[in-house]
Amino acid sequence: RGPDAVLTQLLELKHGQVAVCDALAPRDAEVVALASLRAEAKGRRLLYRTAASFVAARLGLAPRPLLTAADFDLGNSDAGGLIVVGSYVPKTTVQVDALLRDHPDHHLLTLSVPGVLDADRRFFTVTSLIEQVNAHLGAGESVVVCTSRDVVTGKNASESLAIVNVVSDALMAVIASLDVRPRSLIAKGGITSSDIATRALGVRRAIVRGQLLPGVPVWRLGEESRFPGLDYVIFPGNVGGDDALSAAATRLQPAPP
Repeated sequence: RGPDAVLTQLLELKHGQVAVCDALAPRDAEVVALASLRAEAKGRRLLYRTAASFVAARLGLAPRPLLTAADFDLGNSDAGGLIVVGSYVPKTTVQVDALLRDHPDHHLLTLSVPGVLDADRRFFTVTSLIEQVNAHLGAGESVVVCTSRDVVTGKNASESLAIVNVVSDALMAVIASLDVRPRSLIAKGGITSSDIATRALGVRRAIVRGQLLPGVPVWRLGEESRFPGLDYVIFPGNVGGDDALSAAATRLQPAPP
């Protein structure tokens, strides 16, 4: 029934109540965005947890074409590109396999989950991987850093969460210890991409440049980050078809001389 009806519902909310907007099409997000603006104009304070499409609707941003290789300054770096894969959902594994098939020049380096879970082997496992990543990037070679694909779980939810945290800490230690600025950076996995940005790279502000693929945004990192101005691709675990990760890597390849 349009923005007026949604406005009425928003104004009827009590303090601390939650409203879930089941948007099936961009127009739905636009209706809710307009209603929320009107609610705020009437003094209502709202807190949002949303996807990017709602932000675009609030700002009145028109759809933009997907980014291409021409949108990146890929020729200004002698370093290789870096792809970090933390997601272990089956779709991600299929996408990594397709990436390595289509880009045999990309070096696969695996972070051993059993290695980081063993306290006696953890330091060597992480430092060895850091040395290899830096060496390949410094030689101008692209690298895929991937957690080992066998899922390791604990006896209960708490133990499983502890395992996830240990593995995540190890992966963040690798990225935080990079001596070589990569040409570009793709993070595969929602939590992985968030942790890399905030914990490993110290990102507090970034410019959203657009999308490399549908549902795959590209950030240009802020001056406060470890690598100011770096193009950072956020690639959720369950997004895209089997060849999507390979396609993203292709778009971030510099043109041949």
